[in-house]
Amino acid sequence: MSKISINYDLEKDKISIDMDKDFPGHSEIYKLIGKLIQTHAKKSHDYGVDDPMGNFEFSSQITNVPAWFGAFIRMTDKWGRLKSLLRKEQLVKEESLEDTLLDNALYSLIVSALYDKESITNTENIISRLSILNPNPWVW
Repeated sequence: MSKISINYDLEKDKISIDMDKDFPGHSEIYKLIGKLIQTHAKKSHDYGVDDPMGNFEFSSQITNVPAWFGAFIRMTDKWGRLKSLLRKEQLVKEESLEDTLLDNALYSLIVSALYDKESITNTENIISRLSILNPNPWVW
């Protein structure tokens, strides 16, 4: 059986990937997954005091918008950034196309995790809270 191990050392800021040669999939994808782990760990440290998703939950309490939907809205900000990166030269060089794509992938995972958490606990509440944003929550 083929195996893969992706480890991240937060203190050393080092990713290590051990993968059998016959493990399916492209090695570059697993390197990017390692980068996602690294980015998530760093941002969770910086943004989440006790709960890595705490900032999304806090926003949800303030706005009465489901946490997953708030994260989705933030993800659309990244789509705008992608559009801008592809259309013109950027003055802010610290956020590259790769950084923005990785952020978007991470937001997709965050939205999925928050959605799963909220839909398990309160599906009806999700629909009623989205109705505040749009009378027909299925048309955006």
